[in-house]
Amino acid sequence: MRIKDAYIIWLNYLDRRLTKKEGRKLPKNQAVKSPSLEELARAAQKAGYRVREKRRARYPSSWWIDSGYIVIEKPQDENKLSTIKRIAKEIRRERGG
Repeated sequence: MRIKDAYIIWLNYLDRRLTKKEGRKLPKNQAVKSPSLEELARAAQKAGYRVREKRRARYPSSWWIDSGYIVIEKPQDENKLSTIKRIAKEIRRERGG
């Protein structure tokens, strides 16, 4: 199923413990340790994105790791990587770091 006008943001994209091969998209100094699905959804909302849905699922390339994702509306002036960085920054700010 293809979702139009939206980004799917997996927990694996932000998890510092994972390798790039396992799905991490950010450098380790920008990623967060063990993010939760609720934390991801809350940070996305605080960063100004409208969260359409969230689901518990397993990221295909690291199916053995319990994960999940959120679907957010695609911002007009931002690519996916900068969106992920902004959400990770919000999670770090919430955690006090």
